[in-house]
Amino acid sequence: MIVRPEADADPLCGAFCERIDTDPVPLTFFAMSAAQVIEAIKELPVEERLDVLRFAREYETVPKLTPEELGDLGERLANATDPEEVAALEKAFMNGFYGMKIEA
Repeated sequence: MIVRPEADADPLCGAFCERIDTDPVPLTFFAMSAAQVIEAIKELPVEERLDVLRFAREYETVPKLTPEELGDLGERLANATDPEEVAALEKAFMNGFYGMKIEA
């Protein structure tokens, strides 16, 4: 396998492109920063941008908890003594507060 930079392969990835030559099909992988991804999304046709938006809304989301639910969870967290239970409750609290999966 030969790995070599291909800076001219795609203007979106600049120096971050790598071409990996393997038998039978050569593949090109792109490493892009968040800013580069956002700029690439802006260049998409409207239908594809809507697909990205739908994906972003659905990906790794969890329902936000109500203030009462957060209060109950916080109480359980304050009273927990088992380290595993504390970790699980902290994660559930963060996920419910932000409405997205957060790895704690």
